[in-house]
Amino acid sequence: MKVVFAKHPTCTTEFLFMVPDGMRGPAKGDAMLVNTMYGDTVAIASSDVIEATNAEEIAARVGAYLPLKPVLEVCGPVLRQYIENVTRYADMEAIHKLG
Repeated sequence: MKVVFAKHPTCTTEFLFMVPDGMRGPAKGDAMLVNTMYGDTVAIASSDVIEATNAEEIAARVGAYLPLKPVLEVCGPVLRQYIENVTRYADMEAIHKLG
């Protein structure tokens, strides 16, 4: 099984996702569409793909829920920059509404 660590743009917590067989990459820094317990969302790969024969053990050590949620799609650096810009803009709008 292939796995990858990733973080959501507005979160510092690292999560573990399953990379389906036949999927290209992702490489560290790639933006991805991932499935989570809350639905589909964006995450940024914080590691390269790890080929793991013991993915369940890795998941247990980092506190991930099994079965691991999948990476649905891998995006390149252009889309990643767009996501970061939109996230930054949304954060500024939220701060502006508070002040």
